Amino acid sequence: MAGCSGVETNRLVQFLKLDRCQLKEWFVAGACIECHTIPSEDVSMKTCSNCCLVWYCGKECQKNNWKYHKDFCKATSSAAAIFESTYIYDNAYGFIKETGKDFEDYYLVAMIKAVTTKLNREFDDLEIQILWNPKVCEICKDSDPVALKPCKICYRVYYCSKKHAKRDSLVHRKLCPEFLLSLQCYNLIATKGIPIPSAKPFRIPTVSEYKPMSGTMKDYVKTTFDPVNAFLSEYISYTLSLLYALEHTGLNGGTKKVSEVKELTILMSDPCEGTHGTMLHNATWENMFHLLPKLKKLNLILCEGPIEYQSNKPIDGVYGDLCSNCISKKCKFDIYMINDFHKFKLSKGYKKPDVIYNHEVIDLPYPDPEVPLVLLGTHGKRGGIEESLELMRENENVGILLPIQSNPFRGMLPKKVPNYKFVKEDSSLQIQYTNGYIVAVKRQPK
Repeated sequence: MAGCSGVETNRLVQFLKLDRCQLKEWFVAGACIECHTIPSEDVSMKTCSNCCLVWYCGKECQKNNWKYHKDFCKATSSAAAIFESTYIYDNAYGFIKETGKDFEDYYLVAMIKAVTTKLNREFDDLEIQILWNPKVCEICKDSDPVALKPCKICYRVYYCSKKHAKRDSLVHRKLCPEFLLSLQCYNLIATKGIPIPSAKPFRIPTVSEYKPMSGTMKDYVKTTFDPVNAFLSEYISYTLSLLYALEHTGLNGGTKKVSEVKELTILMSDPCEGTHGTMLHNATWENMFHLLPKLKKLNLILCEGPIEYQSNKPIDGVYGDLCSNCISKKCKFDIYMINDFHKFKLSKGYKKPDVIYNHEVIDLPYPDPEVPLVLLGTHGKRGGIEESLELMRENENVGILLPIQSNPFRGMLPKKVPNYKFVKEDSSLQIQYTNGYIVAVKRQPK
């Protein structure tokens, strides 16, 4: 591991309060959709009696939420009537049994199409999350609201009988703590907001001598089952993941070790990814100075950054000041926000990137062959990375520097997702993490 482990995490944490629209993508099945109260032994939740797709902690929340929910509620009920049902997932059990297809085929093809027709408009983010997180038995997909009972620990999965709960017990035992943490994280952002790095928290201690990286994120964030620490890991994941990849790729075509670098230029084409833009937060990248003792200058080139900052010249102070240690070392951190990389390349302020760092292949600028490309993936079985590599191979020769693998320095904020097709092969795919997979390649024209 690069130096000492651990993160300076005093609890003087700032929180960014999210509004109703921003909370849409964080929907949790089983929590009150209006006040965001999470289920527990002391709090009894009830679903909407009409659509059975959303939860309320009481009549007052149901009444207050009706103006937001009514169109979607009526559309889902009308769609269910087409299939002679009262609830759109009533036929899921029979569909799977008769056709042998996956539950995902049922809701992605039949149900979402039917609801879209009745709604007569595009789904918003919240409605998509509602449809993707139905209240059905984890084993057979039975949707009988009377029979379904939640796990009394995590409240994130349901079973229609004790028999099916027992059948799933070995798998669920491994996932239950993560599901519970995801519920606690939801409660944190719904009540307080997203933890945002302030002056001292969220920083990795400065090291005097570089040592090769080993271990995982848990060596840095030791109290793992804590909502604030789960968010904390999102900020440091980008730094640790990039260092991990650069140890395998090297710089300047592999002729220079990352531990020896004094200036580093990173190009990113999707800098607003991550929890509330953690990929471009100052606290994310200051850790590069803390972990690389010889690094004095860090340049970030952000393609498609916030338009008000777009410039071919570095923008100082956009994301706050460096810590006192970095200042005493005379470290300098410059950010370039550009719209067109090719124009930037012809400008006087051009900085040649040492590495390109992205989540997927979008319209990446074509680099010199010695510039490595590091890709991070979150969604799907291999994070979409395999699809990106196939797309690249259509036009380029792609050499693998770091094979596709689970990222040891992924974020620790769990998100429960219904990847029903993949769960048959790997049940752990019911949970996704930021930067869950990583690969590094070199690119050359064919």
